[in-house]
Amino acid sequence: MSTMWSSSEASSSLDDSNRSAWRPSTVGKGGMNTANSAVTSDRSATSSETRETARARVTDGERWGGGGRPAGGGDSPGPHAQAERRLRATGFERPSLSDRMSSRLLVVALLVLAACEAAPDTPPPATTTAVRSPGPEPADPDRLSLILPTANRALFEDAPERFYQGLNVTIDSMREEKWEGGQYGFVRDPVPAAFGRRTFRRVHEGIDIAPAERDSLGEPVDSVMAIDRGVVAYVNTGASAYGNYVVVEHDWSDSPVYSLYAHLADTAVVEGDTVVQGARLGTLGYTGRGISRDRAHVHLEIAFLINRHEGVWFEEYIGSEDAHGLFFGANLAGVPPAGLFLALRENPDLTFPEYVASLAESYVIDLPGGQPLDLIERYPWLGPEAAAADPASVPAWRIEFTQEGAPMRVEVARTPVERATVDGVSLRIWLTSASTNRVLQRRGISFEPTRRGYQTFALYSTTVDQVPRW
Repeated sequence: MSTMWSSSEASSSLDDSNRSAWRPSTVGKGGMNTANSAVTSDRSATSSETRETARARVTDGERWGGGGRPAGGGDSPGPHAQAERRLRATGFERPSLSDRMSSRLLVVALLVLAACEAAPDTPPPATTTAVRSPGPEPADPDRLSLILPTANRALFEDAPERFYQGLNVTIDSMREEKWEGGQYGFVRDPVPAAFGRRTFRRVHEGIDIAPAERDSLGEPVDSVMAIDRGVVAYVNTGASAYGNYVVVEHDWSDSPVYSLYAHLADTAVVEGDTVVQGARLGTLGYTGRGISRDRAHVHLEIAFLINRHEGVWFEEYIGSEDAHGLFFGANLAGVPPAGLFLALRENPDLTFPEYVASLAESYVIDLPGGQPLDLIERYPWLGPEAAAADPASVPAWRIEFTQEGAPMRVEVARTPVERATVDGVSLRIWLTSASTNRVLQRRGISFEPTRRGYQTFALYSTTVDQVPRW
């Protein structure tokens, strides 16, 4: 026969003279605790009695949460019940539940009254609502009043070398950092050109703003802020060449325009947040592909959304997981951000449509008509006549682009086309074959889309149920 310790029995066998005594319970060959057998038989007897009889057997000690009956069974009172009876013998009566609750409420009321008298007569601090409160509507919704996204204001101090984060480039076998690489436009992948000049083959869709402040370890500490009021449309903290990035949708001239802030060290907002101008979106950092701490910066874009049906196009042409949805890079067509900031300094009444119309036209593409053009539905000011036209009766859509690929104007063309067709290029492109971000190529004295170009222009022509394959 073996022994084991039973805490339930020990608590039942405690008395006033020996509260720490634990006794072993015996376990027979069948593994059944003999003390528990007594309890079981006692419960069986109880179950055979009437409910009134069973209620009468509950001792005072059990009613007040005491030890109850001893482990061996029986109806003798437990130690808590014995103590209760000794107190009653001295004239003590336990107060009723209602009396105890009334006393507690009185104590709480006195404490609250004392706290109110001790508190200073000052209003509570205001709650910060910089992120979620939309604030008052601007007097003129078409008028832009933007701020830079960080404390770096060197753009307005005629110090571009301090404003832009430079890019390490190799020129004539020499590796050096050039601040020009942080600008918008064709500033990447330099190659030799005629007369000792250089040209650049790859477009940079935004601007890279250098940190204004670093801590003692060299980490950037600049807060990145919303350039204007809006709604957070997308937050990425997963894998991306842009690292952690936030996209904010702004309502400019009754159209959604997007600002994108990339390479953040952290993000301070979530999708759906309404942000005021200057609201903190995160911290400037160096997340993403190929970015080191020395080149920490925030990459800022101001862009059109090309097509709401991007997912259909992505599945057809890319085929992999569409991790970023609408805010996949190819679906955003950016305009020069620094140019917009500087233009607003010159003309505070400038609107976004006016700024876009002032950009230089580089090439014109005709797309098949007879179906809606998602771009003009969202940005009708790109071409009021085209926006008012019945898509089913449009022979072809004509879109004018900047050299970097931002749409500038939309018109209705009179000659139908079966696929994306180059209707014209600027004199500069025709004479020098200047880069168009690899969407156009020369064929004798004319130009046509490259394979990449057909894919890009197909995104403009995609509808909810049709993706062109040219």
